[in-house]
Amino acid sequence: IDRGSDIKEKRFKEITGEEGEVFAKTMYGKEISFAPIFKTTFFVNDLPAIMENSSFAVGRRCAIVPMRVSFVNRNTEVGKQEAEALREMGQPEALVVDLDPGYFDKHVVGNEAAFLRFFVQGAQMFYSSTGKVTVPESLNEHAKASRSTNEAREGVDAFVGEKLYVSRGSRVLTKTLYDKFKGFMGDDIDFLTFSVEDFGSELTKCLKARGGEFSTVRKKDGSVNGVKGKFWSNLAML
Repeated sequence: IDRGSDIKEKRFKEITGEEGEVFAKTMYGKEISFAPIFKTTFFVNDLPAIMENSSFAVGRRCAIVPMRVSFVNRNTEVGKQEAEALREMGQPEALVVDLDPGYFDKHVVGNEAAFLRFFVQGAQMFYSSTGKVTVPESLNEHAKASRSTNEAREGVDAFVGEKLYVSRGSRVLTKTLYDKFKGFMGDDIDFLTFSVEDFGSELTKCLKARGGEFSTVRKKDGSVNGVKGKFWSNLAML
């Protein structure tokens, strides 16, 4: 919808409840009455006038998802000028958002699989809902791989939280941790596709994300009790 969309406030309140019963009639059919329980979501380029007027009775009955958001860095002179220009053009303040230069590194990097899963599942739902398009097998394969990766990542995080702790001077092989992790997860993960190398990579990300005392843990090459391989220093298992 856009600023020119015609939203009747009274009817909008009726269909979203708390205004009593509403009446409806199909062509050549009898009129019926019912208590409405609709939830509404608007995907908008511009806030409709009824929303800009800050009508509480309307605003609390729907969710607004703005699509035309302008990101500006108001910490710079250019950003300030851009924000002011947007206001002069009538851009609502709610759609002028401060740009976070580090957003990508903080919220996207390391979560690529989650984004892929979101996109692929959305595409699958779209194809399925049309009833006319067959979901490509490649999408099914990507979805399975994405779900598997996400489950493995969540499993590693749970494993670290429940089974590992920081211990100065301790050493533990990645293979030893992997074997323990397999017993911890059981059949919840397909270990034919989640190798010890994959485990080591996810463990590195998990420990980095946790920070704190885990920041003292280091991954190295060497040996533990005469067994050569990659190991973690300052880390131990319960």
